[in-house]
Amino acid sequence: MSFRADRSLPTRLLFALGLCATILLWRPTLVMAQRGFGGASVGGVKIDAEGLLKSSTPAEVNVLEQLRQESLEPIAGDLKRPAELRKVSLRRLETELAARDRADRPLDDAMRYLAGLQRIRYVFVYPDEHDIVVAGYAEPWKIDAHGNTVGASTGRAVMLLDDLIVALRTVRAGEGEISCSIDPTPDGLVRLRQYAAQEGAFTDPQRDAHTIEQLLGPQTISISGVAPTTHFARVMVAADYRMKRLGMKLDPPPIAGLPSYVDMMRTNTRGMQSVTPRWWMVPDYDPLLVDGQGLAWEIGRASVKTLTEETVFGEQGSKTRSRKLNPAAQGWARNFTNKFDDLALKDTIFGQLRNCMDMAVLAALIVKQDLSGTADYQLPLWLDDVNLPAAEMIVPRTTDTQVSYTRRANNWIVTASGGVQLALEQLVSRTQQSAKVGLVREQAKAAADVQSWWWD
Repeated sequence: MSFRADRSLPTRLLFALGLCATILLWRPTLVMAQRGFGGASVGGVKIDAEGLLKSSTPAEVNVLEQLRQESLEPIAGDLKRPAELRKVSLRRLETELAARDRADRPLDDAMRYLAGLQRIRYVFVYPDEHDIVVAGYAEPWKIDAHGNTVGASTGRAVMLLDDLIVALRTVRAGEGEISCSIDPTPDGLVRLRQYAAQEGAFTDPQRDAHTIEQLLGPQTISISGVAPTTHFARVMVAADYRMKRLGMKLDPPPIAGLPSYVDMMRTNTRGMQSVTPRWWMVPDYDPLLVDGQGLAWEIGRASVKTLTEETVFGEQGSKTRSRKLNPAAQGWARNFTNKFDDLALKDTIFGQLRNCMDMAVLAALIVKQDLSGTADYQLPLWLDDVNLPAAEMIVPRTTDTQVSYTRRANNWIVTASGGVQLALEQLVSRTQQSAKVGLVREQAKAAADVQSWWWD
């Protein structure tokens, strides 16, 4: 987007528009809901009662970490050991959840963290047992310095029961694509265009940055396909927030080899043009492997890809996706994709995003491939939002504009949008036959003497 006046503009400003964040506001209003810590912040940000997202102070993050540490239950028995393939029975877990509900007993940490699962690799159907079983790597969990629940040895994000509940209900409801986006308002863009036309040159970066932030005002956060009050939705928003802050050099990269988009624009002359790159993250999965009977499924390589294109803004602040590619933005998106797995180990929100994608794929498999019909198991409590409510959180609605700038050329570049998109129908329709996955299913079946809802 170019804001050219009669005189040339000596300063190029790169605007980070689309800043969003996450916070876990656990509301323990029902026994089955996850317990919480009021308005504490998570992931370096906080949210106020009006839904405005802000950065957290180090002291606030420390308080959250201490509260989570104090609340953590001791890990018992075999859960203390890592397992290459831990199995979790949805039917048996549902039975245990229902029993605790009837007895007015809260969930334990093993349930909240799905026995320490860090990803879903296999989905097995056992018609004789009327059961669906998920399996993947698991290990004991701990609370890290930022208040996140992670694997004790790997540091990877641990899967949450709450995200599984939300994924199953969202896909069953058939809401379509799941996505989030953070955008400047049309009014803010019009104000900025008018100001640039009237004032002409911008000569004081610090003063001008503040002016631009005030003109653009708060940006809006939109969430579709999933309830905006859920932790699942908050993860998507938070991951988008962190991606943009890294791209616009508002936060230092937690890993080596991840230069910001600002730095890449300084060295990539081919990208020096009046464009507004849009970045968004999508699942990057290999085709699903399935046995000949549709009873065993393998979710193989699972990562996250960042895509980009230019966004054009009209005179009245309207937004149009141009489908064009900016070389510098494309290079940054490609590098972010290549570094995602390493990044997810250092910044837990990206690991949580991949976990949510795994949950969504599992839910889509169950619904689109009718695994519940094959198992003759209709997941009654999993789909019951009254007796098994998901945690409710304050909806993130807006976030303040922040500006990053570099002196270069005579026009402005605005980064205005982005987000996360999950097209689940496409993900579960890409399959390949594999006899091997059927053998894994036979070996994974619970022994006759196993009574627990999970086993190794």
